[in-house]
Amino acid sequence: MKLQLVFLICTFAVGALGHAVIQLDADFGVMFHMTTVPGRIEIEVTAKTLGWVGFGFSKTSSLSTSDLVIGGVHDTNETLYHGDYWSTNSNVVPTLDEQQDWGRNDTQCHQNATHTIMYYYRQLDTGDADQDYVIPNGNIYLVWSFGTSDTLDNGYRKEVYSEQINMVALGGHGTGSSAMIQGSVAITLLCVAFFSFF
Repeated sequence: MKLQLVFLICTFAVGALGHAVIQLDADFGVMFHMTTVPGRIEIEVTAKTLGWVGFGFSKTSSLSTSDLVIGGVHDTNETLYHGDYWSTNSNVVPTLDEQQDWGRNDTQCHQNATHTIMYYYRQLDTGDADQDYVIPNGNIYLVWSFGTSDTLDNGYRKEVYSEQINMVALGGHGTGSSAMIQGSVAITLLCVAFFSFF
């Protein structure tokens, strides 16, 4: 009963901050929300790796023909990097888009002893019909991948979220900000601590 109560408190607390949180699996989580800038979505990804991290969208429940952002923190000098990519085959390294449409909030990107956290923003419709998907107010598959180093290769983990989700609807019940994202991170960590305690 205590465990259920803590879960409910965490769910409502994070949701009240105006964005959605999805733990895609034990090693990869994503938070997202629509912003006050018309048509813009902000996305924070957290992966259990010190290498590169990829996240994106697919209409086919496959990493083939997927729209990705890939980035990370260089181990040698802690500089940030990211790029807008298009994947045509799940077994080869994605292609860097000619038109780069993902922005990055550097103050929210960091790395600790075990995880890499990257914070991005993008227009729902970038105008790049060849190498970007329009993020619809409807269902789309989420895909993710990550590597063990900052050298981009074909990835040692590639996953497709088993359910389609509507990111616009789930992330549109508030007009969050990076400060709110930070607040939700704190709440999420507290929830993990509570879960461990109970």
